[in-house]
Formats: sequence, structure tokens, C-alpha cells
Amino acid sequence: MPDYTVIAEDTWELYAPVQEPDPWEPLMRDLSEGKIVCLPYTGPKDRRAKRLSIARRAATWGFKTEARYTDSELAVRRVDS
Repeated sequence: MPDYTVIAEDTWELYAPVQEPDPWEPLMRDLSEGKIVCLPYTGPKDRRAKRLSIARRAATWGFKTEARYTDSELAVRRVDS
């Protein structure tokens, strides 16, 4: 039989999950306002991961993105089509 204890209702509230703020929120807000954002990346896999991550989030925000890159930076902008 497992060990357990009974807790009060007010103690239950202390166990509520803490909602961490989304670190992508400021970037997505800037994109939604039409700003062009630039992110550094470490390699082709990192570039692709960031590009796809932004594109997925943009789709949930209701817009599409276009990306361009140099050897070390990824630039992304909102595309209205």
C-alpha cells in the first residue's frame, strides 16, 4: 500500500501549477505589429528549428512569415497574403 496523507482544500491551492510566461511572446508581438526580427543561430539545424518554431507560432496568431538568413543570423517578417 502506498504512503499518503490527506490535505485540506486550502493546501490544495498551494499545489496549483505556476504559469511561466512564454519567452516567444515579445518576438511574436513584434512580428504581429509588422516589425522585422533578427535572431542569431548556431548552425543549419538551429536555424531550421527557429524558423519552423516561429512559423508554427505565427500560424496560431493568424499570420504567415517569410524568413531570410546570412551565415549567422535569421531574419523573419510577417507576410500578409
